[in-house]
Amino acid sequence: DAAVKIQSMFKSHAAKKLLVRHKAAVCVQKAYRSYVIRTQYKHAHSAATKIQASYKMHVQVAQFKKDMCGIVKAQSMVRTWLVQKSMAQQRDAAVKIQSMFKSHAAKKLLVRHKAAVCVQKAYRSYVIRTQYKHAHSAATKIQASYKMHVQVAQFKKDMCGIVKAQSMVRTWLVQKSMAQQRDAAVKIQ
Repeated sequence: DAAVKIQSMFKSHAAKKLLVRHKAAVCVQKAYRSYVIRTQYKHAHSAATKIQASYKMHVQVAQFKKDMCGIVKAQSMVRTWLVQKSMAQQRDAAVKIQSMFKSHAAKKLLVRHKAAVCVQKAYRSYVIRTQYKHAHSAATKIQASYKMHVQVAQFKKDMCGIVKAQSMVRTWLVQKSMAQQRDAAVKIQ
């Protein structure tokens, strides 16, 4: 009976000692996992902050370029309007002079004048068509550049999402592997 009691006490003592070791191992594992998670969070937060700053800068630069394009176009339109106004004033002055001259000229001169007006009309029409073609070509190039810019921005955004998803999957796989190793270690203990 005494031997059984001694064995029971010894087994109880050994079990308590083993339990203390197990609790210590669990505590160390918990601290390590906490450290790993904090490190991963800091890294992810830092990367997200850099990405946000880069994106904000990109958006502001794009807005600045867009605003500058609008300003340049407005300046071009104002210059065109001023030139057209000046040409209109010059045309009006020329028409007045021609009108006074016509009143004193013969029929033959009147016919010549009508021919000159026809040539002027054809020339103005040519100038306007040329200006329109140039403006249309510039607008087409700007649209193509903008579409390319939007597609590149979308591609970069998509790539950031993919990289983030890959990072999350790798983190999950490492955590799963560590959990399996921990479970195996617990079983061995």
